Amino acid sequence: MFAKAIKGGYAIPAFNFNNMEQMQAIIKAAVETKSPVILQVSKGARQYANATLLRYMAQGAVEYAKELGCAHPEIVLHLDHGDTFETCKSCIDSGFSSVMIDGSHLPYEENVALTKKVVEYAHQFDVTVEGELGVLAGVEDEVSSDHHTYTDPEEVIDFATRTGCDSLAISIGTSHGAYKFTPEQCHIDPKTGRMVPVSYTHLTLPTIYSVYISVVAVSLTKKKELLSDDPDRSSTQKNKYYINNNAVSID
Repeated sequence: MFAKAIKGGYAIPAFNFNNMEQMQAIIKAAVETKSPVILQVSKGARQYANATLLRYMAQGAVEYAKELGCAHPEIVLHLDHGDTFETCKSCIDSGFSSVMIDGSHLPYEENVALTKKVVEYAHQFDVTVEGELGVLAGVEDEVSSDHHTYTDPEEVIDFATRTGCDSLAISIGTSHGAYKFTPEQCHIDPKTGRMVPVSYTHLTLPTIYSVYISVVAVSLTKKKELLSDDPDRSSTQKNKYYINNNAVSID
């Protein structure tokens, strides 16, 4: 899915859902716009709506998309902001397409170690892993921070190479979730005279793009090696690898 998006020059939308109504709206919009979509489930959503129910709702999303006229739905089920190995393992064992391990609150080396541990477990089941470097200010589910720490571009390649992560969330001065800005975080917009949040651009767009390409390139290279070097992997298993990266797979 990532490789197709890079080649096609488009982004893949990712939406968190907590109930049936949200999921219906997401799938209907994805079918109408002929867009691949990432269904995201947070740790809090699994506690609120029940992990088993959410799992089968995601499976139903694929069938719902087919009913709406999409012959080959491109839908993945992703854990958003998993904060422990145990949470990620639970989702992997439940059939998630991908998981995020957010170790950004940890010291760098501990983040590397935790992310690598999740990657090593996940890749046994062809599940992709998203890591995080830097800290986004704001609140999202149970993850919150009142400050931001920019992603260091020099750490990105080292992190991706050592952990083997497939994608990487980075901090470039943006905020997420429910938040309020203090006067110290704002400035007067000279065009409107209004007080607005300060906009930071620590990484230029070309740098951000190169960071993303580098992480995906490292990931695809590693997975290609794993596929080609495994003599016990049948052609059916190889096809399953690609299915897992393009649709919710629940055995």
